[in-house]
Amino acid sequence: MFTSEQLPELRRKIRAQAALEARVLDELVQQAAGLAPHVRPIRPRTATAVALTAADGGNNSVAFNPFELQVIRVVDSQGKELFLDVVSPATDIDELGRRHRGDRTVLGKLMDDLDAQRLSDLSSMMTTRNRKWVEVYRDLCEWATLHDLITSHQFAADTLIVRDGLLRTTIFAGDTLVRLGELMKQAIDRQAKDNRRRIWLAGLAKKTKVLDHYRLAISLAGIFDRGTPCFVPVPHELQEGVYRSNADYVRGAGRRRVRRRVWQARRD
Repeated sequence: MFTSEQLPELRRKIRAQAALEARVLDELVQQAAGLAPHVRPIRPRTATAVALTAADGGNNSVAFNPFELQVIRVVDSQGKELFLDVVSPATDIDELGRRHRGDRTVLGKLMDDLDAQRLSDLSSMMTTRNRKWVEVYRDLCEWATLHDLITSHQFAADTLIVRDGLLRTTIFAGDTLVRLGELMKQAIDRQAKDNRRRIWLAGLAKKTKVLDHYRLAISLAGIFDRGTPCFVPVPHELQEGVYRSNADYVRGAGRRRVRRRVWQARRD
């Protein structure tokens, strides 16, 4: 806690340091201003919307020591249950993978489509040496449900599918996420060609490191001051500059990068 006597000196030091770092903000404002020509308005569309979210033991746990059971559940925005399983930290992970493949669950189907013999082939984190493997398993189940919904479901209307979170993650091994994205894109393209149904897949994040980094610069540049909801694609170079310590996080298809993140501004 700072005392009232310390605040004036603290303010002075903050102003002095901010002045020294002013060039950094100027560079960010210049980068944000360069996006202005690419800002596009958000137009209303008519489409069915489906959102997926997964819950783990933090929301669904069974207090029955010593088993520490964790309920893994994936539901859509209508409350329909799409996946349900119960595991514990003591579960045999290899046997768990064999069960999914044998029962042809959505996770087993994902393993088959990606030629994964074991869950550890999907993610190197799926090992008992990793104390957080249950959390990784939950995320794998959510991605598997998303993959099954897009590749196996016949849509009666144009549909927007939303994942609660970004369409990127570090849990997958190697280029597994890229291959998964290609499978889903192929299924979306088939829907458009065979059934004339447009399917959109979007990831929604309540906060992002990129937006936090550029928030002030975007405000000063005023690129969203248009009086209407709008968005702008974020170039890979800006994302890579933020995620310097984790370049793999922005790897994906095409340039081995994931689809560009989009900033969106809504005005009241």
